[in-house]
Amino acid sequence: MKVLILLALLGLVATGAAAQPDMHVEDSLGNGIPSGGIVAYDLQAAHGDTPTTGQSYTFTIFSNGMAQLDLTGTPAVQVAAGANCSVTPTQPVSVNIAAGDDEDFALLIEPATPGDFDFTVTIENNTGGSPYTFSVEGVAVTPTTPAQLQVSRTGPGVIAHGGDDLILSSLGGQLIDLNYTLQNTGTQQLTFSATAVSAVGTHGGPGVVLVAAPAGGSNLAGGATIALDIDVTPSGPGHWMVQVHINSDAVTNPYSFTISGDAGAVPAPFLEVRRGANAVADGGSDTIYGTVDSTMTTLTYDLENIGSAPMMFGTPSVEVTTSPGNPTVGLLGIPGGGTNLAHHSQVAFDVQITPDGAGAWSVTISVNSDGSGGGDHVFTINGNAQATAAPDIALLRNTGSITNSGTDTITGFTGVVPFVVTYTIRNEGADVLNLNGTPRVQASNPDNCAVAVTIQPASGTVAAAGGTVTFTVQVTPIAAGAFSFDLTIASNDPVDDPFVFSVAGNTGTGSSDDDDDDGGCSTGSGKSHLLLVLLLTLAAALRLRGQARAG
Repeated sequence: MKVLILLALLGLVATGAAAQPDMHVEDSLGNGIPSGGIVAYDLQAAHGDTPTTGQSYTFTIFSNGMAQLDLTGTPAVQVAAGANCSVTPTQPVSVNIAAGDDEDFALLIEPATPGDFDFTVTIENNTGGSPYTFSVEGVAVTPTTPAQLQVSRTGPGVIAHGGDDLILSSLGGQLIDLNYTLQNTGTQQLTFSATAVSAVGTHGGPGVVLVAAPAGGSNLAGGATIALDIDVTPSGPGHWMVQVHINSDAVTNPYSFTISGDAGAVPAPFLEVRRGANAVADGGSDTIYGTVDSTMTTLTYDLENIGSAPMMFGTPSVEVTTSPGNPTVGLLGIPGGGTNLAHHSQVAFDVQITPDGAGAWSVTISVNSDGSGGGDHVFTINGNAQATAAPDIALLRNTGSITNSGTDTITGFTGVVPFVVTYTIRNEGADVLNLNGTPRVQASNPDNCAVAVTIQPASGTVAAAGGTVTFTVQVTPIAAGAFSFDLTIASNDPVDDPFVFSVAGNTGTGSSDDDDDDGGCSTGSGKSHLLLVLLLTLAAALRLRGQARAG
């Protein structure tokens, strides 16, 4: 074509005629498209929710006149909106095309839905036949794709084959209702197998129920959906997992995924009963000191829900029974029956006890609620009433009590290494206990040991109704074997004054290793042992001498 144009130009020169531009458009196959013509294409349309990428077609503009062809439109190639498609043009590189040259442009055609589509192309130019127009039309056809399964759930979205649907905030023993959507994303029909769906717990023993699932052998048209409903109940706190298989003739078969989670404990109420800082366990007891015949004692108890869910009180919320001693008991400020107590909240009530005579008495309290494992919280309040208010001394080591004129037997020590023992003085009476001795605790009558009260009671008075003070005694056995000594506490206790008790033990055969660190006692060196014996002998001699002079 360029040779013909050149010959035509030479002819014009020879004749002296003015050169004129001209244009011609061809498709990519070299087929000419006259102005006012029609080009037809059949294309793949969009399918369902999956759009097509469209198809791009290339066209060529030829400058076949005797002068330069100028494309004068803005843009050079213009597309008028048509039906059922969108068109994106790629413009020519140059809008000035020399005689005998050409420029390409492209049209990206994207049909929206299956069916007919069309649009018009306009190219304005400097020829006498401007504008150059032609139409493009065709039929968009539905693509054909094999059956393919896709699983999704509201929230996490699509769950891929081989993926995991992680369930957050599951609780042991509580059902989880999971609703899945199965979609055939292909165009061809999908057929489920005889066993369409299987779901089995593989870890943690969760209960699994298929509430709704495709029937075996049923079909699912292209683009269609069907529900899959699975109920999972974790057996208890901890990790759990369910394996799901969906069987069909889809490309991916079976389509498998897991459902998993870490179950927490089920929120539950739990009742704690306290008096002051001391908790009173279900089935436990609360001992009250310092009660007096016919004198009311008021005790305040706190009820706190330390669980993780609201707690409801029963009706009545608190009940009381008395035995022995039959004291008079009153309840004040108890919670209303059927009322709720939020978790980490508390209420208080008072128990007023008036002993009916001197001696032991006991009261049983039952707090009725759905806390404490879903039953009543039962505890006893007990005491020993005095006829009149008076101090009442009691001696304890660790949790064991020591009687007046009794013996405290010490075990667990060996050899002659010094050790310490701590005692507690408790006033179980209704009046202040005064420690009258000087010193307050006195050690005497050591046998095979040296003994000293290294820490005296910090106060000479002990508060009524359970007040306490402590003292510490250091014991140094002289030789391995039995040892003993006495401790005396003078006070204003009308019954146990003085309070005298013996301390006895047996250190057995001591170790000869001074550096023994196994918790026992060592004998130390022979020189240390001999020095201690000499010192004790000298002290005894000086005491006898002093007594002789006094006589």
